Amino acid sequence: MSVRKKPLDMIPFVDIMIVVLFIFATIEEGETTPSTALADLQEQNDKLKADVSKSDAKRIAVEAERDELEKTIEASKQAVEQGLEANRQREVMKALLGEAQVVEVEIEGNPTDAGSVNTCCYRRFAVDAPWKSCGEIPSDGDERARWLDFGAGGLLPELNATGKTPTLVIIRQEKDAAYNISDKLGTDIREKTPIQKAFASTVETSVQRCTAAGAATP
Repeated sequence: MSVRKKPLDMIPFVDIMIVVLFIFATIEEGETTPSTALADLQEQNDKLKADVSKSDAKRIAVEAERDELEKTIEASKQAVEQGLEANRQREVMKALLGEAQVVEVEIEGNPTDAGSVNTCCYRRFAVDAPWKSCGEIPSDGDERARWLDFGAGGLLPELNATGKTPTLVIIRQEKDAAYNISDKLGTDIREKTPIQKAFASTVETSVQRCTAAGAATP
C-alpha cells in the first residue's frame, strides 16, 4: 500500500525568512551588529531544526500507529474468514454423518523389554465426542481374538451398535506400537463385524488422547 507523505509545513520557513529580512533591515539602519545578527540567525535556525524534528517524530509515530491498526484490521478479517470456513466444514460434517458413521481408533505404543504395550482408545465421531479407553490390544493374534471375543474393552459393542448404517473405521497407531497392529486390528474388525471399511495408518505424532485424563473407560 502506497504511503501518502504529509505535506511539508512551510510556516516555520516563512517565519525564519521574515526574521532574516528584519535583521538585514536593522543592520542597514545601524540598530544591531553583524555578530548579533548572526547569533539571532543561529538561534532561529536551531529552533527551526527542533520544530522540524518534532514534526518528523510525530509523523513517524502516526504512521506507525496507522500501520499497526491496518495489521489489526487484517488479522480480524482473517479470523472472521477462518471462523466462517470452520462453520461451513462443521455443517458439511454434520450432513455426512447423517448418512454414514465414522469410528476412530487410536493406538499408543509403549516399548518395554518384553515388547510393545499397545493401549487404545476410540470414539464414534461427532462434534466434541469424548474418547473412551479400550484398554490394551494384545500383539499375539490368538490373544487378540480372545480380547475381541470379550468385547475389546468396549470397542466391539460400539462397532456393532452402528447397525446397518454405512460405517468407516479409521485406525491410527504410533510408530512405537507393535508393527502393523493397526492393520491386524482392521482385519479383525472386518472378520468379526459387518463393517468392511477399516483403514489403518501409522502416524509420527503422539496419540496423546489415549492417555488423556478425559479418556474415560466405559
